[in-house]
Amino acid sequence: MKGFLFLLCIVLIGFCGINYIQTQSLRQEIRELEGKLLLEQEARKQDSPMGIARDALDQVQDAVKNTDWTQAQAKLEEAKQRIEAAGKNVSERTKPGVDWMQKQYDQLSQQVKDKVANH
Repeated sequence: MKGFLFLLCIVLIGFCGINYIQTQSLRQEIRELEGKLLLEQEARKQDSPMGIARDALDQVQDAVKNTDWTQAQAKLEEAKQRIEAAGKNVSERTKPGVDWMQKQYDQLSQQVKDKVANH
């Protein structure tokens, strides 16, 4: 009987741990989606630093899709400068958007570096 109660407690603790991990994961996803939403709202203002940075990232993504690695490298540098410029004017409201753009830049940069190194 004691063994059964002990096993039951372990299972309940396990479920609590799994729920905690899932909750944290969902919260992180919500923060990323909120950042992306704010980025999209800010990017609608085409002359804003966020909009310009987003356009630069889009150009990098287009070059990657077209497997134009030389163009992608050139556009990466421009995107980096644009993201840094957007980061200088960051507010609490737009910080998640800038963070999201930085993550996108890091992923694209790594992808381009890998492809260039393999060719």
